[in-house]
Amino acid sequence: MAYSSTAMLCGKSGAMISKQSFTSSASILITALFCLIALACIIFNYRDTRTKYAIALAASGSVLVIISVTVTGGLPLYYGGVFLVFIGVWLNASLLYFVKKIKRTVESNSSHEFNVIGQS
Repeated sequence: MAYSSTAMLCGKSGAMISKQSFTSSASILITALFCLIALACIIFNYRDTRTKYAIALAASGSVLVIISVTVTGGLPLYYGGVFLVFIGVWLNASLLYFVKKIKRTVESNSSHEFNVIGQS
């Protein structure tokens, strides 16, 4: 959605790098709209204290995405923001379910191995 160009000029005194970015107002508005929709969905799906953490993650990710689109932050900043928004949404929805399930699986496997070793 954003166009970026970089030109490198070389001369006798060294190198000079010039970087320009051109973003349209439509891409900024669409990005802001999607960020607001993600935050609104988290707020409307209020769970408990994890919703507060999810809002903090999604809001900081939204800020990173908006900065990336408006002030030439680049793709790492953009994808970092998107990652934080996704983690925030997942935390509010079902992240703890998967963490507990993985923890139970690991604990049951380790106790099973202990029982097998203890029996022989």
